[in-house]
Amino acid sequence: MVEYKKQIALWAYEAGVQQVVDISSAWVSFPWRSTPIGTLHYYSEKAIFDLPNRGSYVTLRPGRFMSNLMLFDGPQGDRVLDVLEADAIQGWISPNDIGSVAAVVLSEEVEKHHDAVYELSGDLATPAQRTDYLSRAVGRPLTYQKITAAEKYDRIMSTGYFKHTFAYCLAASATTVDMQHLHITDGIEILLRRKPETLEQYILANKDAFK
Repeated sequence: MVEYKKQIALWAYEAGVQQVVDISSAWVSFPWRSTPIGTLHYYSEKAIFDLPNRGSYVTLRPGRFMSNLMLFDGPQGDRVLDVLEADAIQGWISPNDIGSVAAVVLSEEVEKHHDAVYELSGDLATPAQRTDYLSRAVGRPLTYQKITAAEKYDRIMSTGYFKHTFAYCLAASATTVDMQHLHITDGIEILLRRKPETLEQYILANKDAFK
């Protein structure tokens, strides 16, 4: 990923593009090399940032994608499964808001955003709340069940989309940082001039994906 992003940005700058907007990850801000996701995005950012004679480079750092619900965090039969307690808080960001922030940056003056970094976390919700939203979306009662990290790891690996190291850090907890993104980015409202999409809104707007 590092070389791909670097090369694409290089081609863009050499072609006269004045500004590159990169979708990175909030995990870049975690302690150095504590997660493979954060490490890959860190070195991708650095590779672009260090390009000689580059133009502006704006980085978006989203947290947990709401669209993960369609891949491995959604209903499994009549259950919603995760490693957290039912009342633990998680941060979420809508991919619609990520795209909207990117569109705003790209449509405004290059000088305004220059080399800005925008962290993106749009809503906080517990597994119990997530289960309630999904229950309403599918039209039947769902039950939340806490599972082990090993069970979540196996579920993620079964999708066929992830390597071991990625599945490991998505399933396991960390000792040096809280990986749940426990804050809403109030700056999203500055950029979009509206509140970010909530997890409830996203789930109900995409309810057909969960049936």
